[in-house]
Order: sequence, then structure tokens, then C-alpha cells
Amino acid sequence: MDGGQPNYVISERVRDHFPDLAEAFDGFQAEVRAWEERFEFGRRRARGAERLYMADGSKTARRLILSYSTALASRNVNLASGMIALLNTGNAHAAPVVARALNETCGVSTYMQRNLVPLLVANRPERTKVMLFRLGLGSDPGTGWADLRPYRVSAFVKSLSQALDDHAGGGGTVIRRIYSGLSDFSHPNMSGTTLSVNLSDDAQPSWTLQPPVSDYIVTATVGGSRLALGVAGEAWDTVISTAQKHAVVLPEEDVFGPDDVVGVPEATQDS
Repeated sequence: MDGGQPNYVISERVRDHFPDLAEAFDGFQAEVRAWEERFEFGRRRARGAERLYMADGSKTARRLILSYSTALASRNVNLASGMIALLNTGNAHAAPVVARALNETCGVSTYMQRNLVPLLVANRPERTKVMLFRLGLGSDPGTGWADLRPYRVSAFVKSLSQALDDHAGGGGTVIRRIYSGLSDFSHPNMSGTTLSVNLSDDAQPSWTLQPPVSDYIVTATVGGSRLALGVAGEAWDTVISTAQKHAVVLPEEDVFGPDDVVGVPEATQDS
């Protein structure tokens, strides 16, 4: 079922409650709009790449990059919209969880900029194919769905921090701290489990089913995601433009190294 258009508009109730964050709210919404535009741009180019593939069968890195990056853009917009929907309804427990997923997805684009772009420029089709397959087809080994070893999410988050350091000098430290906070609120740690517990002046606890959204949660979710979306957007643009300039044709054979797979890939078991 089609869920309709994503809605990432921050409600007037939230804006009225946090008037000092108006600039951050506006900046966040502008970043998500830019990702919507990236999605539309990527979708048009991806359709063109698919038509070309159907016409001549060319297996290019460009085609896979456009497909994967367009899907990343969709995920960013929808995760951002989901996060705002939770904040608009005052769900202090769930908003940081979605914000964490959004930051991790942003990290994929920065990881591609840092690691895939040099492969495209150097015209290394074998390693380009391995990386694209591990990004797009690799799954957690526990699922049993694939032999490809997935890239660690921590590597995506690290690349996001590095990209912010490169962009703003020290900005990566901010993202690392924000991400750590989001992770803490995403797990059943003290930060998350005690959100619904209040202590009175005489240290007597009381519990509320839906605790209020705090300044910290809004700053970490909206402010942190604004930074992540911005630097990831620049990385996404670089990846797409590089893929357009360098027509890397992927080899038919798979050349997986021992670090690329879990166990022995089926294609080489008999060799």
C-alpha cells in the first residue's frame, strides 16, 4: 500500500515549545527538501541507466550507483519524516531510534565518497564491483541470505564524522557525541529506560507512560540530523557526478577476496 508523500514539517506545537530552535528546524526541513530533489534527480537518471542496460546489456558501475543512491535518498527522506512524526506526537522514546537510523544511512553516502569514488577515478572495475555488491547485496551473516560480508555500520558512522571534520574542522566530534547519545537512547540503557521515571523533590519516583520530549532529544535528533543530512548530501552529489564522468564497466566474473565474504562463495566452491 502506498503510504503517500513523506511529511517532515515540524508542527507549530513543537516550534512554540522550543522557540530557540527555529533556525535549526528551518535548516533541517531545507536539508530534507534537498534530499527529495536528489531522489527525483536520481530516479530520472536511474531510469535512463536501466533503459540503456536493456538496450545494450552494459553492466556499468553507474547503473548500480544510481539505483543504490536513489534508494538511499528515499530512505533518508522517509526516516527524517518518521522522526518528525514522532517528535510531533511527543514520542520521546522512539524519535532517537529513528534519528540514529537516519544518521547511519547518511554515513553510507560519505563512506561511498571516501572509498568508492577513488575506485571510479582510478578505473578499478573489479574492486568497484565488489564494493557495490557488498553495499547493495551484502546482508548480516546471521540471516543466511548471502555470502558477502556487510560493511560495518560503525564504518559508516566513522566516515560521517570524518566528512564533517573535513568540512567544518572538528564538526565530526559533535556528530560522534550526538550519535553516542542517540545510541544510548536507542538501547535499554539508563538513558532510555529512565525517560519515563521522574523524581520528586523528596526523591520519590513516579512514572509516566509518555514522557515529554526534552531539549536534549530535540537538539540531538533534529540538530544532529541536520548536520548529517547536509554533509551526506554533498557526498551523494560527489558520488553521482563521479559516476557520470567515469564509465566503469564491471567485469562478468566475481573476484571476491577473503575479507569480502563469509565462508566460501558458491561460485568458487568447485574451483
